[in-house]
Amino acid sequence: MLTDRVVEKKFKEAKNTPDEPIFTTKDLMKIFHVHSQVSIEQFDKTGLIKAFKTPQRQRFYTYNQIMYLKKLQILIKADFSFFAIKALIEYEKSEGRNPDLFIDGFSKFYKRFFYNSNRNAARKENKNKRPPLKVASALMESTETATCV
Repeated sequence: MLTDRVVEKKFKEAKNTPDEPIFTTKDLMKIFHVHSQVSIEQFDKTGLIKAFKTPQRQRFYTYNQIMYLKKLQILIKADFSFFAIKALIEYEKSEGRNPDLFIDGFSKFYKRFFYNSNRNAARKENKNKRPPLKVASALMESTETATCV
């Protein structure tokens, strides 16, 4: 999951204090395998998460925020924009529902759908690679007659 040992150790230790802001933007870049700080800061600018800022304007994030971002990452993979996700969350809140339940339910559905569609596509691809049995038997007969002559 994580490539940097320091960030991995920090991530494991943060489970004990999940609301303490200890992760920097660079840490999140390593956790989510993102190459731009702008991608991480976009979550803060759209209001999906709220970073803790120091007087020097450095941003820090908590373990709980990282876990929340992992849930949102599934919506992003499904081609939802940041603003669409924000609108969905606000709509769920306005209806008196918990937006986390919606995100969890959607992520389970999407994982199942994505897994099945990938698996079915792989099956079709493998099926197309194999020649049909009639063609294969005809090829075998033609090679047998060619070697006998």
